[in-house]
Amino acid sequence: MLNSIENFTMIQKIGEGSFSEVLKVVNIKTGQIFAAKRLIRQLNLNELRNFIELRVLRKLDHHPNVLGLIDFIYEQEAGILTLLFNLMDKSLFDLIKDRRRRLSETRCKNLLYQMVNGLNFLHNNGIFHRDVKPENILIKVECNNSFVNPTRRELLQIGDLGSAGYTSSPQPYTGYVGTRWYRAPECLLTDGFYGPKMDIWATGCCFYEILTLDPLFPGENDIDQLHKIHDVIGTPSNETLQKFNGLTMDVEFPKKSRIDFYMLVPRLSHHGVDVMKKMLVYHPTSRISARKLLQHAYFDDMKALEARDSIAARITFENINDNDDKRDFIRLKQRAQSEYRQIKKIEMELTKRIEKQLERGWNMPDCDKKKTFVRAMTFAGKNAKKINFT
Repeated sequence: MLNSIENFTMIQKIGEGSFSEVLKVVNIKTGQIFAAKRLIRQLNLNELRNFIELRVLRKLDHHPNVLGLIDFIYEQEAGILTLLFNLMDKSLFDLIKDRRRRLSETRCKNLLYQMVNGLNFLHNNGIFHRDVKPENILIKVECNNSFVNPTRRELLQIGDLGSAGYTSSPQPYTGYVGTRWYRAPECLLTDGFYGPKMDIWATGCCFYEILTLDPLFPGENDIDQLHKIHDVIGTPSNETLQKFNGLTMDVEFPKKSRIDFYMLVPRLSHHGVDVMKKMLVYHPTSRISARKLLQHAYFDDMKALEARDSIAARITFENINDNDDKRDFIRLKQRAQSEYRQIKKIEMELTKRIEKQLERGWNMPDCDKKKTFVRAMTFAGKNAKKINFT
């Protein structure tokens, strides 16, 4: 704790919840702008030491996809705690709430990839979020000085760890967790017998929502929530229900069949559908983990771009001394950017052709999809191989 509340002045209120308000503040000494999460209820020193969000944030190292704590201020006389964070531009909810046109799958995949990266970091550190929803996923548009693709990039960070739990704590956990629409079956059917896989379920719901701009399971109460889940992924068998520890809900559900996910999100790619299916598995033991999700083929292109940018980031114009080398560097950069634009153009043209066919009511068979995909990626790969970063 390095700051005093007197060092800051409020610019505006940017959010308010049941337990806190979020303010846009400026440090009057440095001029830096922050987001300040100010708790409404008072805390004594013992409560401060045990305050879960502060404990979790102080434990964690920096990760680009988790909103890290800059500092905290505790006003001992008033008992008020204020947490200081970097100011983000908007939440995922803000991004989609007023949109009429859907986001591209590439953009949604980029956001999902960052979400899963952030969750994997939390889970590896023995922490799970327990309240993943669009309002708690924050976005900042930043300049991406990529060697190949210099564009504006959306940085995603998982925020609001006020409901976080430790995987090392014994079950059962707190019964009421998360926002109902994003609550996993184990949170609805049991009295606190859940774990990190509940974050994966909620992330699957968020993925559907940013793709379609509509919530997947907008239940009005817990029973209605389960019915809406069963409408999509089918009624679980008795064997599946018996696997839940601490099953508290004794309700006989009407038998419903699973909806084909290709019908649920018809324009989503094959790998995208597979990712969504794996995230929305009814029982947590069969649900994919964040670590395995990052290994899915759906994210191969994201990982390739990360690796490419990592290599390119080591090459800077300033650390090249010879003028001939500088000219070679500029030519290489221009050629790399030209090749990247060509690959993206091919990708866009292919997408348009498939969308036109879909609009005519023609569904491409899986084998044809695979052949078309292989041809496109082979062509793109040949062009990509021309770019030599070593």
